[in-house]
This record gives sequence, C-alpha cells and structure tokens, in this order.
Amino acid sequence: MLQESLSLVENAKEKTPPMSRPVKITISIIGFVILLGALIGVLGYRLITKSLPDYSRDTQLSILDQPVQVVWDTYRVPHVFAQNSADMFRVAGYLVAQERLWQMELYRRIARGTLSEILGPETLDEDKLFRIIGFQRTAEAIAERLSDASRLALQAYADGINAFLETHLDKLPVEFSILGFKPEKWKISDSIGFSRVMAYQLSYTWHAEIPLYQIAARFGRDDALLLFPEYAADAPLIIAADAGAANDLFAAMAAVFQKAGKRLNGSNSVAASNSWVVAGQKSVSGKPILANDPHLGLFLPNIWYEMHLVSDEYDVMGATLPGAPGVLIGNNRHIAWGLTNGMVDDMDFYLERLDPGDSTRYWDGAQWQKLEILRQRIKVKGQDDPVFLDIRFTRHGPIISDTSPVLMNAGLAVSMQWTGHTFSDESLAILKLNKARNWGEFVDAVQYFKAPCQNIVFADVNGDIGYYAAGSVPIRRDGGGFFLYNGWDDAGDWVGMIPFAEMPHVKNPAAGYIATANNRMVSESYPYYLGNFWEPDSRIRRIVALLTAKEKLSVVDFETMQQDVHSAHAEKTLPILLASLENASLTNHEKSILKLLADWDFEEKTDRPEPTLYNALFMHLLENTLKDELGDTLFQDYTYWTNMPTRAMENLLMHPKARWWDDAGTPQVERMHDIIAKSFRETLQYLTENLGDGPGFWDWGRLHRLTLKHPFGEKKPMDLIFNRGPYPIGGSANSISKAEYLFSKPYDAIVGASMRQIVDFTDPGRAWRIFPGGQSGQPFSPAYDDQIPLWLNGEYKVSAMPRDVVASQALAQQTFRPKAN
Repeated sequence: MLQESLSLVENAKEKTPPMSRPVKITISIIGFVILLGALIGVLGYRLITKSLPDYSRDTQLSILDQPVQVVWDTYRVPHVFAQNSADMFRVAGYLVAQERLWQMELYRRIARGTLSEILGPETLDEDKLFRIIGFQRTAEAIAERLSDASRLALQAYADGINAFLETHLDKLPVEFSILGFKPEKWKISDSIGFSRVMAYQLSYTWHAEIPLYQIAARFGRDDALLLFPEYAADAPLIIAADAGAANDLFAAMAAVFQKAGKRLNGSNSVAASNSWVVAGQKSVSGKPILANDPHLGLFLPNIWYEMHLVSDEYDVMGATLPGAPGVLIGNNRHIAWGLTNGMVDDMDFYLERLDPGDSTRYWDGAQWQKLEILRQRIKVKGQDDPVFLDIRFTRHGPIISDTSPVLMNAGLAVSMQWTGHTFSDESLAILKLNKARNWGEFVDAVQYFKAPCQNIVFADVNGDIGYYAAGSVPIRRDGGGFFLYNGWDDAGDWVGMIPFAEMPHVKNPAAGYIATANNRMVSESYPYYLGNFWEPDSRIRRIVALLTAKEKLSVVDFETMQQDVHSAHAEKTLPILLASLENASLTNHEKSILKLLADWDFEEKTDRPEPTLYNALFMHLLENTLKDELGDTLFQDYTYWTNMPTRAMENLLMHPKARWWDDAGTPQVERMHDIIAKSFRETLQYLTENLGDGPGFWDWGRLHRLTLKHPFGEKKPMDLIFNRGPYPIGGSANSISKAEYLFSKPYDAIVGASMRQIVDFTDPGRAWRIFPGGQSGQPFSPAYDDQIPLWLNGEYKVSAMPRDVVASQALAQQTFRPKAN
C-alpha cells in the first residue's frame, strides 16, 4: 500500500508542469501581503485596545489615605465609595483619565492655546484667538485665589489624573499614538481653564453683536433691528410678572470666530436647553418631579461623564465634565437640579481707535493711553521656529481682532470685556450644590456660580421647587449693551454687576411649575438689562402647553415631553405662508402639495414628508429674503447662529412691507407674497431633484440625519472607526426634542440633547438618565456607543444610588488601596 501511494505521488509530479518564476513571485508577494496584513491587524488591534481599562483589577495608589471601592454598573458608570472626600476625588480623577484622557487633553490645549503643537499650522489662528481671550491666563489667576474647599477637590482630582498618567504612558488612547505625543501632568488650572472654555462656549454675544453692527452700518439701525427683533411680548416668561473699515475688520474676525467655534463644541451653534419642574400639587406621585435636557453639540465622546460619588460628606450622582471635579447636573438624596443657558449679555465689544503713528497707543476719549502688551510664544508642529504673538490690552480687555497681521495693522481694533475674565469660584458652587439639602443651602451654593450665567431649576424632598438665574450680569453706564460700543466713550463702561439677590428667582410659584427653555426670564418691569438674544419662543410655548394640558403629570409624561417633536414655530408661521400662497398662481400638483402642508399637525416625525417640506421652504425663504442684500459672507455670518434668523423671519412675516422682502437683484420691487411663492417653487424643485418625484420620497428622516462625529472622524477612512451614524432623526431646532442643523449646512443635525434627566422625589435615590454615546472615549470600548440606541429610541436607564441596589446590578468591582511609599 505504501509503495502504491509513493508511485501515485511520483506520477502526479510528472504530470504537473513546473511552476514558473513569475507565478512563484506572485504567490510569494500575495503571501507576504497576507502576512503583513495579519501583522498590521494584530498590531493595530493592540494599538487601539491597549488603553482599555480592566474594571475588575485592584489597584494600589500611593496618593490614597484609605481604601476606595468602585462598583461599575452595566453601562460602565462608576460608583465611587470612599471614606473621605480627598480620596473620592483622587479616584474620580483617575477613573475619568482612564476613559476620557484624549478629550481632556483636547480641551486643555484649547484652553492653553497649544493645539498647533500637535496639529500644525492649520490651528494657528485658533490658538491665537484662544490665547488672546485668555482662558489659561484667567485660570491661573483664579487658581491663586481659590477657596480651601475648591483647592482640595481640584488638587485631589489632579493627583488622581497624574497617578493614572504615571502608570499608563505606554498605554495611552489611540489618538496620542496617531499624533505621536504624550500628555503632561495635569494642573488645577487645567480644570479651571476647561470650565472657562465651557463658559465662553455658552456666551452668545460673539455670535450676534458683530453681525448686528455690520448690518446696522450698511442698512441703518431700524432695518437692522427687524433682523434682531425684540422678544415676543406674549411669550411665556420663566418668572411671570406680579462703517467700512470696521466692517472689513469684523468680517475677518467672524471667519476666525466660526472656525474656533467648531473646534470648541463640534458644532457652530450656541448651546440651548430645556428644564422644567413641577410641585407635588401637579404630579401623580404627590412629590416634585424635575426634568432637564441640556442641548449641546452632538459628538463623540459625549461632553458628559456620569459618576456616583460617595464619601463622609457626599452622596451625589449625575453628569460631570471630564477634567473638572463634582457633579454639574444631577441629584443627591435631598435635592435635584438642572441647568439651561441663561442667554444673558455678559460680554461687550468695543471699537478702539489706535494711534496711526504709534501702534502701542489707543485713544480713551481724553488722551492717548499705552496698550499693555503680553508676548506669547506658540510652538507649531512641523516648523522649526515658533510663532510670536503680542496680546494687546486696552482698559476694556484684550484686543481680540489681533489674530492676524492684517487686522493688527488696521487703524481700528476691537477689544472685548467678558465676565469670564473676572475671578469666580464655580468649583465651590458645585461642591456646595452637591451637598445641599434644601432651598436655603441651594441658594447659598449657586451664589458662587458666576460664569456662565445659568438658569438653575431645583426640587427637594421637602416638596419645594424653585429657580435661580445664577451668574454675573454687568450693569452698563447707559443701561444697555445691545450694540457694539465706541471704546473712547464711557457709555459702555461697566459700573457694577446685578446683585445676586436681585437676579431673577422664584420659589414655589402658585402655578405649581417652573419651565425654562433659554427664553426671556422676566417682564419689562425688571429694572436691569439682561439681554435680547433669547431663543425663539417655540420650545417654551410647547413646554408650557404640555405642562398645563394635564392637572397632574408623571415620569412617563416627562419622558414623552422630552421626546416631543411638535414645532410651535411652524404652527406660528405656516398659516401666514399658506394664506400668502393661496393667492399665487399654482399648478394642480403644487396645490396638492399645499394641501398636504395645510393638513399637517406640525409633528416633525422621521416618517413624514410635511416637516421636510416646511424646513426646506423655510431655508429657501430665508435665503431669498436676506441673501441678496447681505451678500454671501455677511449672510453666512448672520445665519451662523440659527437663533436670530429664526426669530427674524417670524418677525418679518408680521411686516409684509419691510424692505428686506425686495429682491435687490431685480429691477422691480418684490413683496412678501412674491418671495414666498418663489421659495415654495424652489422647494419643490429641490426636493424632487434630491429625494425623488413626490412626497412619498420626502420623509424627514431621509434628509434630516445625525452623525455622531469624533474629531478624528472628519476624514476618511477614520470616520469608519471613530464616528457613529448617520441616523434618521426627528424634530428640529424648534421642537422640545431639539435636533438643530446649521443653515449653512442643512439638514445634518449637530445640536441636541446631550443628556436627558428626570428625577421623581417619590424615590430621590434614583434618576432616569441617558446620553448620546457612552461612558468611554475610546472607539473600541463597548461603552463608547452603547447608550446611542436607547437615546435614539427615547428610552432611559436608571441611575441608582443605594449601595445594595448598586451591588446587585454590578458589572464589576475593584478596590483602590493605599500604596506604601
């Protein structure tokens, strides 16, 4: 048998032709490529997974005084049980670093103005702007004056971050490997700087006042104010009542501001939010219920990191900012609170006149004054020589137009004064808030919250509900603040701040509820100027309508409200549009489409064509009304923030004879009905060309989509690794369930609920929360995106505080022990 087998082999060899050299080479190359691909795959997998944490691994840390136990739930939310507060914050810092180190590093570099060190020349203008604004400069000054409580927490938190760095520099997240650098030690000023970046991000003034000045300079104050209208007099309040060279300068500034704005928050929009709270008299449970969904840029990793922090002083759970200690939005066993942006005018710009013969001097109205000058050295990746920046200061603040030599050589300059440049101790506010047990302690805490101004809603176990607008709001000499000031006049001088006791606030209102949606806070009788750039009133109108539709509400009602995609904005404007189009010469097809809109219930659901029609019509109407007069650049600057254009179009529809309706590009004079008819026809053409022939193809979810992007996911093929989506999404900027898109890039949603929270004081030891992402900032962690399906479907997870409940639901446990030096 063996001999027969050998013979068969020999015969086969004789019949098989010899392999040619090219074939051998080809096979060898293929084998090598396969082997190389496998090797790269193994190494790549190692590269991107080496930094993933082991949630069961006990760890020794020399910085600890006593053991700390950490219990991880199924969504990798850490419950930190410590015997003292210093150890609690140390471990908190360690845990945040192991999950969000790249995100923390990115925001630290924004605050310091050192992005160019790792990203190269493309971020140089942003670094210049960030250094001129002075986040880090302010943070370092604040760090010198902190309260003892804040210093202890911030230093302990920084020590925990640095303890992680000491043992993990060879296991850093993949972003560090791609860019080829390692992070420095964390400082308490880095945490403060990050908080100041967030404060700046939440200030709307830099979006609004510069285009307002440009429009007023070209078209006059009265016509400009049609595009920056007063807040609607009948809109719900939070508290019910009982020239050429300058324009060139501003255009250049706006380009830098917009680029920096995208870097700051992953979008080009100011944050907006919802919150409401009902007293026991309006709840099914007989206890207060509080809801909050802050609207920020939707990206990965999510801006929030959820934690439960327990020590001999604390037992608090909720959303923290990676890089800053303490819970910013959440609940303890006694109170719950939520935040929305106050939208106050906390920043002013001043046109400064420079000495044409001496660029180191500016005119103060009486004499030439010397500019204070601070020289900065900026390292740029790929360049041998650093870039030097001279930051110039007037009596108002830094000259923010000094972002390029062109602007620095102009005879005019623009300086900025901002409440965020003054000392305040927000860390103390958060620490006190985390420990507060009642309304009095809540008020004592929020008085330290200065930048940014926030609407803070409150509820407690005693049955009290309340609201406070906490933050610094300047009092100008002229009592205003709406327009850009001349730096050589004293009209725009700040003569003080609105006293905390006189800021808008209320406790236990008779209506039994409080609601905020970045709307106007108080009536005209309020003695101080707060601002005028409130959000459109669509969200607050809808919230109040739903709160008053039922005698008593439940958690389920609150969940439904947070998912509500009804557009009160469309409900207000569509009847005017329909009335105008009834007089237009329409085809039968166009009339059928109009009938579709007329029968719409204003629900912006993904499977409906009407929201597609309406939003596209509004976009075409906006462009056809304003772009011909403003031009491409100023139109882009004006619509950069969707808030004011939305309010302006609502206002213009009430003024059919306004000059803005005329098309400047034609010899005849157009009226409002002409522009509406033109926009309607263009809308139908656009939808037919881009989605299909007829409403059956025009579902809102086909056009309105959300992609959660990571900074590294901006370029292909990295998007396949770092991004998630796209997902069809309902709503718009004007629904309670916000899904805002840029007018410059419709209809990709970029702003929405960065978290959703509901607390029912029937059981103050738990809350309903959800985040659009996950706990981890690392794309190959299961906690990078595990909450996205729940968030998209309007579902929640329960955030429990009792230790026995936490233990029964634990995914893993680990202990951090002191290590002998």
